Amino acid sequence: MSRYAWETVSTCRASTSSRPTAALTACSCEPLQRPAQKDWSAGAKGLVIQALGWGNVSVPTFQAVKEVIAKGIPVVISTRVWNGRVLPNYGYEGGGKTLQQAGAVFADNLSPQKARILLMLALQTTSDPKQIQQLFDR
Repeated sequence: MSRYAWETVSTCRASTSSRPTAALTACSCEPLQRPAQKDWSAGAKGLVIQALGWGNVSVPTFQAVKEVIAKGIPVVISTRVWNGRVLPNYGYEGGGKTLQQAGAVFADNLSPQKARILLMLALQTTSDPKQIQQLFDR
């Protein structure tokens, strides 16, 4: 099992099981001892990360994000700050550039809550990160 640095804020579940769910997760700088499969084993079909600044996460969170993406689950990167957008600027492990290279979707200037709603709508038709990114780029 891997260790990762995030805490689940909330998972949005629809009243009917036919609608996909998306978990909203806050990034922290301290690794937590939880199995990395917690959010998506509970039925979440996508994950929104509340990253730091322009969309950067800690190294343990980056490793967990790569695991989630490898399982075919779309991961959307948003920011915890009140305004601004996420950009693939920094190239360190966990920086926006490496998250983008790993296959994460960037939420542009949407808040994490709005990004979760758009991800849930996108999951109605696709789970392809490239198509989901096109929706976030509009």
